[in-house]
Order: sequence, then C-alpha cells, then structure tokens
Amino acid sequence: EFDLVHNDLVLAQDSPVVIFFRPDSDENARYMEEYKRAAERLEGKIAFAYAGLSNKIQKNLLRFMEMEESDLQMLAALRPSEHLRYRSQMTMDRLDEDYIMRWVSAVAERTEQPWVRSAEAVALTGPMIELVGTNHDEFLKDESKEVFVDYYAPWCSHCRTLEPTYEQLALYFQYDTDLVIARFDATKND
Repeated sequence: EFDLVHNDLVLAQDSPVVIFFRPDSDENARYMEEYKRAAERLEGKIAFAYAGLSNKIQKNLLRFMEMEESDLQMLAALRPSEHLRYRSQMTMDRLDEDYIMRWVSAVAERTEQPWVRSAEAVALTGPMIELVGTNHDEFLKDESKEVFVDYYAPWCSHCRTLEPTYEQLALYFQYDTDLVIARFDATKND
C-alpha cells in the first residue's frame, strides 16, 4: 500500500512504478488478486503499489497523477525521474494478470504512450496558433519551421499584459511560412 514510508522510494525510481488506484472497499476484489500475481511475477524488476484515499499521501498521489476520486479503479504507471504518467484504458471487469503483464511491459519498453493532459485541439489557422498537449511536440519537432511559443496561464497578469504584444507579433509574421507563432495554455496542457 502506498504510504509515507513508500513515497520517497517510489518517487526515486528510474524505472516505471505501477500503481493500482482502487477504493479501499475493493481490497478483496478479483482484480486485486490478478494485480498481486502480476506484481509477484515482476518482483525486483518493476515496483508495484496500490493506493486509494485512506491517507493524505495517497490523495496527493492521485492529484499528482491528475486523477479524480471518480477515476478510482484504474491501473496507472509513472516514470518519476521523467515526469511521465500512464493510464490503462482496460475496464476492471476485463483486467487480468496477462493484460497487466503486457501493459506493464509496454510501459517499461516505452511502446505505451504516456498520458498527456491536453485541452481539445482547435483548428490550426490564423496568425496565432493555439497548441495543446497532444500537438505541442509535433510542432516543436518540425525542423522546417522556427516556432515561437507563448506559454501562458489565463490568470497570470504578466501573461495578460504581454498578450497584445504576442498578437501583434503573430500578425506581423503571419505570411512568413518559415515561422510559427503559437500559444500554449500551461494550465490545461502538459
């Protein structure tokens, strides 16, 4: 069980840490047996833990994973040293040891895509492009263009003060095909 004693151990890992988020009342559920068997098979290779809402540290972990109480009953993983988070899409009624093994292997081998907090993508038109978590890296890796990104928070007074300047900059360079002026709401996206 994830608690204060395990906090430093888990967050100091270089390898993935698999965490099963579940309500405390599900302690004896069938999927917990499946999870425990997978953990035993991978003991010494990958850290496994489970968490609910029984203490403050578990609630903090839930927030760190950007999950809500309604998300309990979820298989998740993280790579603490890289700040990467993963979420399995498998429903609990279909969760079994083999699936857990395959999913954990995919996380360990980096073939599973990390979960990225992202606002809904919008049309990429106009002088200033609005980037979101799911398309941010694609734009930054495009070597055919220079990309200027305004990372902002809507509540930030400095960001709001600079917004008209960035909009003028975007208008000035709107016909430059080698330059992209973009903005990224850092409160809604990773």
